[in-house]
Amino acid sequence: MKNLLALVFALFFTYSTAQMDTEHWFAPMAGNNPADGIQLLYLSTGSLNPVNISIYSGNKLLGTTTISKNNSGKFSGIPRSQMIIENDKEKMAVSSKGIHIVGDGNFFANYRVSTPDSAEMITSKGKSALGTKFFLGMGKMKLRYSNNTAGIIATENNTVVTLSNYEPSLKFTNDKTPGTSQKTVTLNKGESYVFEVDNMYSYNVDYNGLIGAKIESSKPISVTCGNFTGAISIGRDYFVDVFVDQTIPVEKLGNEYIIMNGNGDIANTARMEKTLIVASEDNTEVFLNDNSSSTPDFILPTAGSFKFVENKLYKPVDPQNNIYSLYIRTTKPAYTYQIFSGGDDSGISSGAMNLVPPLSCLLPSKIDEISQVDENPFGDYDYNVKLNITAEKGANVFVNGSQNNLFGPFQVSGNPNWEIYYYPNAKGNISVTTNNRKSITFGFVGGNDEIGYGGNFAGFNVDPEIKKIGGCDESSIYLEVQDNFDVYEWYYSEDKINWILLPETTNQIHPGNKYGYYQCKVTKTSCPPSRLTEIFIYYKCTVIGPPQTYTLSFCENLNPLIEPKFSTNPSLAIDPSKTIILEQATEGKAYVDNQGKIHFEPNNTHLSEVTFTYYFRGVGDFPDSEQVTVTVQITQMQVRNIEITECQDSFGYAIYNLKKFETENTDVQIIKYQYYEDLALTKEINSAELTNYKTINNSIVYVKVLNLYGCFRIGEIHLKTYTVPKIDVQVNGRTATIIASEGLSPYEYAIENSNSFLPYQNSNIFSNLPLGLNTVYVMSADKCTVSTKDFMITQLFNVITPNDDGYNDILDYSELKSKENFLIKIFNTSGQMIYESNEKSYTWNGKSNGKPLPTATYWYIVQWTEPKTKQIVLQTSYLLLKNRN
Repeated sequence: MKNLLALVFALFFTYSTAQMDTEHWFAPMAGNNPADGIQLLYLSTGSLNPVNISIYSGNKLLGTTTISKNNSGKFSGIPRSQMIIENDKEKMAVSSKGIHIVGDGNFFANYRVSTPDSAEMITSKGKSALGTKFFLGMGKMKLRYSNNTAGIIATENNTVVTLSNYEPSLKFTNDKTPGTSQKTVTLNKGESYVFEVDNMYSYNVDYNGLIGAKIESSKPISVTCGNFTGAISIGRDYFVDVFVDQTIPVEKLGNEYIIMNGNGDIANTARMEKTLIVASEDNTEVFLNDNSSSTPDFILPTAGSFKFVENKLYKPVDPQNNIYSLYIRTTKPAYTYQIFSGGDDSGISSGAMNLVPPLSCLLPSKIDEISQVDENPFGDYDYNVKLNITAEKGANVFVNGSQNNLFGPFQVSGNPNWEIYYYPNAKGNISVTTNNRKSITFGFVGGNDEIGYGGNFAGFNVDPEIKKIGGCDESSIYLEVQDNFDVYEWYYSEDKINWILLPETTNQIHPGNKYGYYQCKVTKTSCPPSRLTEIFIYYKCTVIGPPQTYTLSFCENLNPLIEPKFSTNPSLAIDPSKTIILEQATEGKAYVDNQGKIHFEPNNTHLSEVTFTYYFRGVGDFPDSEQVTVTVQITQMQVRNIEITECQDSFGYAIYNLKKFETENTDVQIIKYQYYEDLALTKEINSAELTNYKTINNSIVYVKVLNLYGCFRIGEIHLKTYTVPKIDVQVNGRTATIIASEGLSPYEYAIENSNSFLPYQNSNIFSNLPLGLNTVYVMSADKCTVSTKDFMITQLFNVITPNDDGYNDILDYSELKSKENFLIKIFNTSGQMIYESNEKSYTWNGKSNGKPLPTATYWYIVQWTEPKTKQIVLQTSYLLLKNRN
């Protein structure tokens, strides 16, 4: 429940965004080359007290964990599809992808992802990443395996998001409005949306992709941008990697940046190493390194215009150890995205990208702690991990409490107020601190010749801010401001008018049960003037009320409504405008009306139980509050569809007993059945027809099944007729084998011919059939569908030897005496007819005009008319006549 309470405070109790600590949002990305891989969420904190963390996706809890200093966490229960959208149909479509992480204390979060040949790390900027206006950065990829991706996740309902400032000719994946100059979508809290420009569409390579594109929203969102598959243009497009990071809104930008190179060999033209500068305002002048003149190195003419600064402009700091820097100063706030190499192979394929924080004297003096910097889910490889540290001049820097293996400080060309350090071969958990309150920020770059990954920590929000730490146990709650200031003055008020200076002088106070308004005035001696935090309201802890249980039918709305009352004192007044649904039911809908009463509508859910949680508070400046979890047990009515099969008549109709549906659906809740011919339930079937309903094959009858509460489900009766068997006949001499299919087996078989009717039998083989037409009958097991097929039994003689030995002396078709119009015609090989029978002659003895014909081959025709069908049958064959001569 602590997670939900943290969400409540985010909704009602804070006034400004916080630095990286109690809440993180990761938007999803678009992948264009589906592959297996591993993804892990790395969580760490400098707090000695346990920090309880909950991980959500689309407002659904994925899991929980607890971390503390030296006890960092890795969460692996994130389905790949929640962060990497590879199905094109899910791109440019509203979904519940992405991750939302909530804790009851400060913590860092970074997401590390791998594919078989790529890896990357996204560092969360915490609440500092939330805003309403962004300009995107990514690599300029010109090869076909590259893509541009921008993912958005909403933190509030009814958030309108617009993407603009890109070339309208770009082809977006799954775009419903191609060729338009902007794309707009509306999201609710926890919903996400991903844009992709994929170079698999070859003409996209002619443009700059989404570099410098603008994203604006009506409410705070988090944005991840980059290239999930990217290839530096060196003529070999299979050298790819992942270049993505979370960006920040324009209000968090600055005017000064220091870049330290990655692991690419700068002296040998590491192609991967470069810096992208994107303007957030028109006419942004950019000065590099020691350019102190009034003439900029270049001008970015419009908001969203950009330029890549190649590493040949990086200044050598410790060139023997491949350490270079780039100082950037802009006249207007600008984005700085660094692209670097994880390995030293001249930056061919092991790339990564991170957002660089601006310089500020209000940066922290301690970054404690970042977990397992040498780990990446890509696999067990020897990663070269280097810490890049930027510090105020004179800072006394320590890594994990020691200065061993720490190189620096080195002067930055162009800015004497800042220095840089590097720490090679970093392993395990890392904390970077100073012992003299000087400001620092650091990032790390890691990888090898196959992959690159890294990110920057701290520096994305330097404004002092009060945060409440410790959940809802008043004895352990404290209020906290960043610990990098020299002087702290705490103030308390009950009315925001009269303020009292409190005795506490550190960055923490324990308010106990002293509810009210708090502010803290902080001073950093080296960074005047003093600054006052926004007013923080410290409320009473929210009480976890006793759970409530209700039982409803699946369409029966909750009645009477839930009227929130405090479990400790039901007479306390409630502020109805502050009653909210904290956690929605999986199905159905819970909502609050204008009077603060809770409604729940099951909306015909098929679930047997759902839960939701509501929150309410009293009236006054510092009211009591309570949250309650409601369980709704939903009584379901079981309805199943049935199928009825009957015989059909010659017109394709059949008669059905629809009441069979009731014998198959006997749920005790059912009190009434109504039968309809249409799904819209407008054509009810007369009750007198239910037992002898006549209709055509393949009809559906819809049954409205009602229970006591008037709830109903729609059942279906699928009306079928038995299929007529299909027949195939195989004839071998005077034997016929009947092959039946379809219909309903087992079958029965009968044959009719001119001689007789052979009655139905189980065997499909008939022997000694007479010559001529035979008709087979096949009956299905349903006894109502019979198929027929005619076939011929023929016996064509090929030899006669008229030698009076009693064998083959004549051509004899006397078996066909029952046929009509019988005749025989004999032809010699020249085509001359030498014999023709009359109607009563069914034989030929090998003679023509009474004279024997010579031995030779002849052709003959046998023809007759079937008496039953009047079908003319014509058979032809050759005949070898062998006479004595």
